[in-house]
Amino acid sequence: MDKKPALDEGAFSRLYTTYFGNVVQFVAGYVNDGEAAKDIAQDVFVILWDNRERIDASYPVKAYLLTLARNRALNHLKHKRVQEDNEQEIAAWMEHVAEDWRTIESREERLRVKMGELSEKQREAIVKCVVEGKRYQAAADEMGITVNSLKTHLARGLSFLRAELTNAEDDDAQRDMMSLLVFAWKS
Repeated sequence: MDKKPALDEGAFSRLYTTYFGNVVQFVAGYVNDGEAAKDIAQDVFVILWDNRERIDASYPVKAYLLTLARNRALNHLKHKRVQEDNEQEIAAWMEHVAEDWRTIESREERLRVKMGELSEKQREAIVKCVVEGKRYQAAADEMGITVNSLKTHLARGLSFLRAELTNAEDDDAQRDMMSLLVFAWKS
């Protein structure tokens, strides 16, 4: 098996000087971006240098460079298309999130107002049992009332909030009420 001659620095320098402009023009025909074309051409010569020991001397160097350049240009275009698709998806998602956030903020404000309309015992029962997650007995002991009184305050408070925060236009409000309650009072 014959050992292929290695591309030395002098030969590489001559190839670079001779073909760099051609490779840039060739790539620019694909990517329509002069700076990207220069970057890709630079990458092509780096690949050539890194693979100098494996280059088949019988294969024309210009053809090798242009094949590398075409493949790199096509990869660049594919990557650019994926980036553009992702940017569009992110923009649509961000728009949706902004709408959702405004809805959540509106619901949170309504919840705060309605919590303010509850009696002190109802509000305290809801905060202790729902927000803090305490057991009925522990919450009742802290409030200085019986468990049955706690359950009554809790039931009346939640019933009031459910009725006040749910309307025909807002089907998700009931489902989100408890999440909002916990989120709003813990923050």
